[in-house]
Amino acid sequence: MKTKIFFSSLILLFAINCMSAQNTSLLKMGFQERRAEIKKMSPKEKYEALKQFKEDLVLSELQIPEGQKDEFLQLYNEYQAKQREIKNKFKPTKDFANMTDDEANAELENSFEIGQQLLDLRRKYAEKFNQVIKPQKVLQLFQTEGMMRNKMMKHQMPRKK
Repeated sequence: MKTKIFFSSLILLFAINCMSAQNTSLLKMGFQERRAEIKKMSPKEKYEALKQFKEDLVLSELQIPEGQKDEFLQLYNEYQAKQREIKNKFKPTKDFANMTDDEANAELENSFEIGQQLLDLRRKYAEKFNQVIKPQKVLQLFQTEGMMRNKMMKHQMPRKK
């Protein structure tokens, strides 16, 4: 559920701010009008809009040369998919008040394990990215991802209860 909320919020934020040519008309609309258009999108369309936006943003921010774009995007999309696989393993319990100490400790340990897997993946892909782009660009990539995540959290829609 947390993943769905996260993904939905992320999709909404980036679909609204989408830079790709096919979604330029969304940028010209008022907030309410954009929101209505985004609500009409299927989950797949929202996912594709988010994916395209992230690719466009990363390529723009890192100023990836034309000759490296395909190789970079293939690696970037692979990295994103593996991140999703790891994140989907973590399904935290929301009912903290009714957890036993053992359950809470197990949940904490699981979150640490997932965090370590994400860190290991980041290290592995930093080496792979270094084969395609300069280390400064790899660092900038990870900072850009953090910026996107922070922006999404700042603009996250109120959750339905």
